[in-house]
Amino acid sequence: MIEAAEPIDLSEFELSFNLVDDYPFVKTGGNTSIFIDSWEKKKFGRFTFEKLDSIRVSRGEFIPYEIVGGNKWNIVFKINNSTWLNERYEYEKKYYEKSYEFNGDVEEIKTDYKHLLFFFGENFIEAICRGFWYEESDEAHVQSILSENHPFQKLPQEDAIEINHAGLKGFIFQNKLPQEELIKRAKYCSQKQFSFGLEPNSYKRINSTIQLMERNGSITSSLRGYFGAEIKRFDRALELSDVIPIMEKNMEDIAERKTKSKKE
Repeated sequence: MIEAAEPIDLSEFELSFNLVDDYPFVKTGGNTSIFIDSWEKKKFGRFTFEKLDSIRVSRGEFIPYEIVGGNKWNIVFKINNSTWLNERYEYEKKYYEKSYEFNGDVEEIKTDYKHLLFFFGENFIEAICRGFWYEESDEAHVQSILSENHPFQKLPQEDAIEINHAGLKGFIFQNKLPQEELIKRAKYCSQKQFSFGLEPNSYKRINSTIQLMERNGSITSSLRGYFGAEIKRFDRALELSDVIPIMEKNMEDIAERKTKSKKE
């Protein structure tokens, strides 16, 4: 099958820069990002990658893929039938299948990761990642600092729901944004909807997280453990009433492990 570039609709974001006058630069490390600074307009943009696997930067005014549908002068494209994505999957499977992402499943590169291309007129940046988020500010961004409502931030600690079960005390933290808004945002990257922690230090040490994700055009919920590996997948967006029994089962499992360890 032929590799093809499919434009991604960015209408959810307000982009103040243009492809001719504003040039991007990449900073790697924590929160690897593409920065677009327009000092003349006093606007500063940033694309941040979710679960970045690979990145490459090329000079050129022409996208090296056939463009299918949408605007050929779009900024972000998804590369369908990507050879590079398949190469990265084969590499990870060969060398890290047994130790991928702390007991994670290497198959998620095929199901969840994307080959994205960011086009900036005279150069383009490609990335293999799970998603991206864009934010814009009137002040220059600091790479290590994310905005308050950024999807990669921890969920707010306020108004946590206390759960007492199986002899343990835990807390559920919720995203303050409406579920409808999270579903809109999920087409760009996963959205933390709920997270769960036990006392003590329940907020500092999150035991598990439920993320909203878009897979093949459908919304799913993903229950992920402490290291981020997927434990269970649901084919819909979950409500709080769905989450409480899941967390209670989690507490029962933790209590059982504690009892066994004491006996040993």
